[in-house]
Amino acid sequence: MGFYVRAVLCVAALWSAQVACAQSGAIKGMEPVVSLAANAVVIANPPAHVVQAMNAFTQGNAKAKENNFNGAIADFSQAIALVPNYVDAYFRRGRMRLEVQDYQGMLEDYTVVLRLQPNNIGALNNRATAKAKLNDFKGAVDDYTMAIAVDPNASTAYFNRGNTRVELKEYDGAIEDFTKVLSMKPLDAGAYNNRANAKHLKHDFTGALDDFSKAIALRPNDGKSYFNRGKVKFEMRDFAGAREDYKTAVRLNPRLNLY
Repeated sequence: MGFYVRAVLCVAALWSAQVACAQSGAIKGMEPVVSLAANAVVIANPPAHVVQAMNAFTQGNAKAKENNFNGAIADFSQAIALVPNYVDAYFRRGRMRLEVQDYQGMLEDYTVVLRLQPNNIGALNNRATAKAKLNDFKGAVDDYTMAIAVDPNASTAYFNRGNTRVELKEYDGAIEDFTKVLSMKPLDAGAYNNRANAKHLKHDFTGALDDFSKAIALRPNDGKSYFNRGKVKFEMRDFAGAREDYKTAVRLNPRLNLY
């Protein structure tokens, strides 16, 4: 469904029934949510301010596609000023604020979305991202956990929670999260790589070596995985193996810093 049609449906619903819209998009990698209100219908002659809000929303999405993020933020803000409960506009403005590194503003926008739609999994994921950017890792874990409660099969929430638990040095919890991802996505090289990193940090060198090797098998051109496996081999005193991995890492990615 196009953004313009979504805007018409969402704002019409807000005007006629004062119900919230669903998100119109999520951060790349996050779980999308599309659940427009059942009674959202196009109204033949909406009030002028509703039309203006729809136009501003459409213009904001057009500017976002052109990477004019500040212009998009201004348009979404105009839409919100005209229709204060315009959930899609808050959602999209939060996404744009990520692009301009306004993490506090992003946090505030997704908090509004969640006040109106407590089970919006995309908003939970995105607010968690904002909290992590602000170094509130505990708060981020809480939001990812709520997202998982809404959808127990939300692999992205498990993946992101695992990364955040590493920041908190909760390595066992991180390993559990990446293991859950792999139970749903057995060929996820990123999950193997990140689980290996957590194992490495808790000094499970054998487990880390095995996971880095699985990541490399799935993604053989990833120089960083060779580099990380080389570090593990070095700590296991396999100096020859470490040297070979470092050589491969540099060949694949000459910018890697080996020091």
